[in-house]
Amino acid sequence: MLTYVLTHYHYTLKRLIEDALAARDLLNRISTPDRRGKVRVSQYALSRLLYTLAPKGWSLAPLRDYLIGDAAAMLLSHLKKQEKGKHLSNPPTLSGLEPMTGSAAQQAYAEFATTVEFPLKPQQIEKIEDMRDSGKTRVAERIEKVYQNWAASKAAGEIMRKMDSGMGSKGDRHDAEENRAF
Repeated sequence: MLTYVLTHYHYTLKRLIEDALAARDLLNRISTPDRRGKVRVSQYALSRLLYTLAPKGWSLAPLRDYLIGDAAAMLLSHLKKQEKGKHLSNPPTLSGLEPMTGSAAQQAYAEFATTVEFPLKPQQIEKIEDMRDSGKTRVAERIEKVYQNWAASKAAGEIMRKMDSGMGSKGDRHDAEENRAF
C-alpha cells in the first residue's frame, strides 16, 4: 500500500509541476507588486494556482495539501532564483520511477568512461578566463582541474541516480509481499 501511495504521489507531483510550468503567462498569474511597487512572485498566488491544477477526485485526496506544498516549494525556489537573477536556475523536474535497463546502464557507463572532459558551467568558464586574463594562469589551471573534477563527479552521480531511480525490482516487491504474508 505504501508503494502505491508513494508511486502515485510522485507521478502526481511530477504532473502538477509540469502543468504549472506549462501554464500560460505563469509569472503574470502568480506575481504581485510589493510595497515598493516591484513585481515579485507571490507564494499565496502560486499556491492558489496549484490548487486549481491539482487533481480533485483523486483517491489520495488527504495528501493533496502536502502535494501542493511540495510543488509550491519546488517552484517557488526556482522562480525566486530567476527573479533575483544572480544564479541560473533550471525548472524543477522529477525523474521517472522506472529503473534503468541493463543495456542503458552499460551505455551510460561506456559514455562516462570514454568522456575525456565533462562540460563546465558558463560561470565556471568565465571565472577561469578572468583568472587567465589577469595573468593568474597557474590559479586558472588549478581552478579548471577542480571544476573538471566536480563535473566528473556530477556525471557519475547522475548515472548512479538513474540506476537507483526505481522503487525496487519486481523481485524485491514479490519478496516483500511473501514476507508480509507471514
